[in-house]
Amino acid sequence: MRAVFYGGGYYEDNVDLHRELVRLSETKKPRITYIPSASDYGMVDFPDFVNSFRKVGKCSFLYFPVDRTVTPRLMREAMASEVIFLSGGNTYGFLRDLRRQKLITALRDRAKNGTVMSGLSAGGILLTPSIQTASFPSWDRDENHVKIKRLDALGICNFDFFPHYSNSERYRKELSGYSKKSGRTLIATPDGGGLVVDEDKMSLYGRCTRFHKGHVIKV
Repeated sequence: MRAVFYGGGYYEDNVDLHRELVRLSETKKPRITYIPSASDYGMVDFPDFVNSFRKVGKCSFLYFPVDRTVTPRLMREAMASEVIFLSGGNTYGFLRDLRRQKLITALRDRAKNGTVMSGLSAGGILLTPSIQTASFPSWDRDENHVKIKRLDALGICNFDFFPHYSNSERYRKELSGYSKKSGRTLIATPDGGGLVVDEDKMSLYGRCTRFHKGHVIKV
């Protein structure tokens, strides 16, 4: 698996992660499929996304909104990209729309076949086994306005991901408690930080914190 998880922040603040994303693609001019969490969000977000990658190198882009009708041709082109990027937004609504478009299996297959997967905030959570980390803490969570009950996600990695992390006691308490219940490692990253997975190698950017079975492991 090759993947980049973005903790959040403006795209221009994540240039180091952009460089890693392009490097993992192993091509001089990768094509990046940008999947917004919602069309309205994406129309505002996408230009900033494209402009931030101009600082990195030559890339081409495909805009692929999944809350609209998707043609077979657009689906084929989107899945043929070297990189697939899932945007931020509401994690629950995003997962619902991916399921409606029957994209869960397709995205898993692309990850297995070498496509570089990436996501910012909600998009990063969707790459993990479950989107449950979007449900807490009470002061910083997504609302399940679409009322989905199944929280299983793409599961292309075996750890959990928590974006927009603030290194405070109340956050540490919530996240360590979750990691104890889940039994999985949870990696929390702040805005402007993230992690890069290149097969068996993991590199962390920014002031990230690992949680494992209730224990806090500062990095």
